[in-house]
Amino acid sequence: MLEELPDQITEQTSFLTPQFWGTLVSGIILAVVATFVIRWLFRKYVKAYMSKWFSEHSITVGERLILAFIYLSITLWIFLEMEPFRSAVDYFFGIFPRDLFLTIVVLIVTFLIVTIFRIFFENYLKARTPDQKTVVRVIEQIVIALVILLALLVIVGIFGLGGAVTAIIAGAGFAGIVVGLAAQGVLGNIFSGISIMFSRPYRLGDAMLYHNDFAFVEDINLMHTVLRTWDNRRIIVPNSIIDKEPLINYTIKDATMIAPIFVDVAYESDMDKAYELMKEEARKHPLCRLDLMEPKVHMTNFKDSGVQLRLIVMATTQGDAFQLSCDLRKAILERFRKEGIEIPYPRRYVIMDSDDEHN
Repeated sequence: MLEELPDQITEQTSFLTPQFWGTLVSGIILAVVATFVIRWLFRKYVKAYMSKWFSEHSITVGERLILAFIYLSITLWIFLEMEPFRSAVDYFFGIFPRDLFLTIVVLIVTFLIVTIFRIFFENYLKARTPDQKTVVRVIEQIVIALVILLALLVIVGIFGLGGAVTAIIAGAGFAGIVVGLAAQGVLGNIFSGISIMFSRPYRLGDAMLYHNDFAFVEDINLMHTVLRTWDNRRIIVPNSIIDKEPLINYTIKDATMIAPIFVDVAYESDMDKAYELMKEEARKHPLCRLDLMEPKVHMTNFKDSGVQLRLIVMATTQGDAFQLSCDLRKAILERFRKEGIEIPYPRRYVIMDSDDEHN
């Protein structure tokens, strides 16, 4: 085989035939026309419609990739008219199995398609609401899974294993039942992920309480949901589990939240004055949403050493509500000290019997 290549190449002394020159001129004309058309389309339509999803740099890179693919295709077409090159290609496929080569091509194309889909969906998510982000994220996972499945089917077809695979599946019998039972968890997570996409009990970016951990929904996949806690930990929960559990979602309908602040005041203190001081401190805080609700103070309990007062204020988000509560506790403590309002210590009264005194 190795000795045959030089003889095949030298059979034709010159590859500059009239057919080659015709192909070369046609290729150059085709490249010029393709360049003009692609650039005109990108300048006229693509940039106008795709700018809301992709940056200008990404669009420019896409234009160059398309032109590079066209130029490469035209170059290969021209070279195939050269007998030495065609013989070299035949020789290459003679020593390198064609099926394996096509498989590598399919894998490369699949990788490029998956990458393009990921870039598209990531840019598409930036311009969408939380509801749409969740749907698009799950659709992305489904589309990528279908692309990979299609690539596997194409590879099976290349090697001519379709009949064998069908026979294996048809004759699997008990093994198929065992595999199906083993895959219940995987299928359950996938169906739960699709269910979450349609019902949307939570969305990307939502603030929620899961098992007493305050967290944000960072990612939703077909198999699991990733929660990022307030202290930057990641809780990875299978979709089949989180879909069945009760959740506290702080932002699904309305992100605003009422923040309660409890303060004990001595029985001897001026209650009306304490009420007004607490409201004043709340009104001064920048995170207090006075446009949504005026601060309110209620007497909620009689305790051993004082009266329990509760101040409620409105904040924009749960995070703001937590920060507002912390700041108001400090501000109310300092203001009460300055105005003479006592926050009592626990008091214990010991009554001694007269007989115990003599003993």
